[in-house]
Amino acid sequence: MVHIFTDSCADLNPRLIDAHNISIIPLHVLVKDQDYLDNDLTLEELFSSVEETNELPKTAAPSVQEFITFFDTIDTKIYIGLSSELSATIQNAKLAANQLDDPNLFIIDSLNLSSGIGLLVLKAVDLRDAGLSVNDIVNEIESIKTKIRTAFVIDTMEYLYKGGRCTGLQAIFGSVLKIKPIIQGYPMEPWASWIRSGAADRKRFRHYWTGLRKICRISTQGGSLSPIRVVEKTLNIS
Repeated sequence: MVHIFTDSCADLNPRLIDAHNISIIPLHVLVKDQDYLDNDLTLEELFSSVEETNELPKTAAPSVQEFITFFDTIDTKIYIGLSSELSATIQNAKLAANQLDDPNLFIIDSLNLSSGIGLLVLKAVDLRDAGLSVNDIVNEIESIKTKIRTAFVIDTMEYLYKGGRCTGLQAIFGSVLKIKPIIQGYPMEPWASWIRSGAADRKRFRHYWTGLRKICRISTQGGSLSPIRVVEKTLNIS
């Protein structure tokens, strides 16, 4: 039996995790000098801390030792993790794999984040359940991971500004004019430089739902959609 592993950045809901027997290792979230495991804090608590401190929470990868414990099973394992362009998570997973020297452990750099990782994990589950061998699953995931497209609508530019992703002037005008940017990510591009430089394909709309409709149109450009699944996620904090 092939066991599928990922990290909390895949943003899979508990129903999917339980239904497909997916193992999740949490990243660390640093809030007000306190170290929490991802999902230990509610979104309300995270946003409240930002309001109190005017600083965004920081994240840290699981340690090598945490990965060693995480991978300590007799199953054949595939770990699909957060992009190496964004985090040391994959690096630590590979270091742990080297120490374990387990021939039944396979590490895949997703080159994605959030739902992009989740799509690859669910695809790996589908392939496993279809009876494919572990090598066939790994080869298929490696071949399709650069085809994942991620796009999201930004409801407020406040957190882009606090994270240094836009200027104060852009944040002010965005708020006054109620601008809702769409940001698209492409795994073939270096994620880290993409986020720092704003080199992603950005479009701006005055209304949130207009932006969502545009995402639906964008998703059909450059080829047909996979018939398997499309993932939509909403973060709604009142």
